Amino acid sequence: MKDTDKTKYIMYTRKSTDREDRQVLSLESQIDALKDIADKRNLEIVQIIQESRSAKKPLSRPEYQTMLENIRLGKAQGILVWSPDRLSRNPIDGANLTQLLDEGILERIITPSQDFPNEPMSKMMLGFFMINAKFENDVKGVNVKRGLKKKLEMGWYPFVAPQGYMNTPDREKGYKIITVNHKRFLLVRKMWDLALAGTNTVPEIAKIADEEWNYTSIKRKRIGGKAISRSGLYDLLSNPFYYGKFEVNGVWYDGKHKPMVTKEEFDKVQQLLGRTDKKRPQNHDFPFTGMIKCGECDCSITAEHREKYFARTKRLAIYDYYHCTKKSKKIKCKQKAITAKKLESQILEILGKIEIHEDFKKWTIKYLKEAHRRESESRGQINSNFRSEEESIKEKLDKLLDLKLDGHISDTEYCEKKERLQSDLNKCQEKLTDSNYQQKNWIDNVEDAFDLAQNVTSKFKTGTLRDKRDILNYVGSNFILKDKKISFNLKNPFFILKNASDGKYKEKERLEPVELVDITTKAGFSAPADPSWLRGLDSNQQP
Repeated sequence: MKDTDKTKYIMYTRKSTDREDRQVLSLESQIDALKDIADKRNLEIVQIIQESRSAKKPLSRPEYQTMLENIRLGKAQGILVWSPDRLSRNPIDGANLTQLLDEGILERIITPSQDFPNEPMSKMMLGFFMINAKFENDVKGVNVKRGLKKKLEMGWYPFVAPQGYMNTPDREKGYKIITVNHKRFLLVRKMWDLALAGTNTVPEIAKIADEEWNYTSIKRKRIGGKAISRSGLYDLLSNPFYYGKFEVNGVWYDGKHKPMVTKEEFDKVQQLLGRTDKKRPQNHDFPFTGMIKCGECDCSITAEHREKYFARTKRLAIYDYYHCTKKSKKIKCKQKAITAKKLESQILEILGKIEIHEDFKKWTIKYLKEAHRRESESRGQINSNFRSEEESIKEKLDKLLDLKLDGHISDTEYCEKKERLQSDLNKCQEKLTDSNYQQKNWIDNVEDAFDLAQNVTSKFKTGTLRDKRDILNYVGSNFILKDKKISFNLKNPFFILKNASDGKYKEKERLEPVELVDITTKAGFSAPADPSWLRGLDSNQQP
């Protein structure tokens, strides 16, 4: 049925060169598909916008901002787009769009498979759809980090193997370990022997390895295959990996690889090199080292453990605190340290703002599953249409070939018609691929996020050091410590949960701890879902 409303629409198309858009329709294909929708529904298109930019960074797309401004000016009241993730992959741009819906300026957003009218639940669903692709990327990132964590705990160095070793080439990615490179192991050991003897300087050892042994590093795609440099040899002779230890993000691990030298031999070489101040493995583990930046100089935040015995009171004081490494050569950083206890207290306060009640979780997941079911059914019909179109074009190609073989058309005419049909076939197959991509089941990821958001503060308090780090990485990004306060950006859907908790969609400032408030009174989290969110639902949609 054709629409009878007088709403004016802007057609917005976007594709970036990022990996996120590998399976997304080209701009031309998006326009063709959306024009079909507009014709079938008799939509008035007042402007067509094309943009070739990533949507990950806020306020980075000029054409998108132009579209929002034109809607504010009343030039259009609706948006026609291939899928919601074309509009936004970050909270700020998504919030600006939703604000237009809140103010009644934007009336409707239409995609090939779903409409988003200006209703409370539609706005919530729109938010989930807009950030779903970004959320999947974040989840993949967490899973990769979880895999790295597992390898570290097992004692396997998770990066490129140092000289004399190699990553097992016969294993799949994610299951590789470090083993001896028999072609280079003994030669690298001879470098250590020369260094231990103390009769050759490091440049002389590098020259011997090059000219007498013809030693070269492993050839990789862009690096390697060259003689070891003087600086490279200095790094090699100062790397604890060779006696069985390695460091990742400030934490030291006992490696399962075969050591090349003993600890005593390593220490002797450090003395000969004059590097007795070289950092050594620490016995203390801190959950947030390597993930927080200083808000003044942008250096990394590290942590330290200190113990002080007070003889008069016979008391041992233990200090765990975080502070800036202050390695910047441009800025003289004046930031002071913060105790680990105070830092975790601030993190708990922020996590408390995304904590949800079990009733809210059940209600939202139920609604999202129903919406996803309807989306899948609609996509299934779209796929059926695309497959029919694909078969029709293939039949035309077969008939065209028969005409050429029977001599009814010339070679020139055959090539021209074949090129046009092949172009149509490529577009159709591109649409089918993208439509299948749109149907990816993201409900499981959302459920995992909601499971974490339920009692997240308790999970953080009782979790291990690794658990605390994983939780913080899962819900946030861009961690900054300044003036003894930590701030970070919430990932989606936690950003949406925070906005729902506040009773708003607009959020442009960073999250920072504020004066503690009674968060148990916030609607939608300590109580069942806000009844106002149910407006626009019919009775059989309510939980």
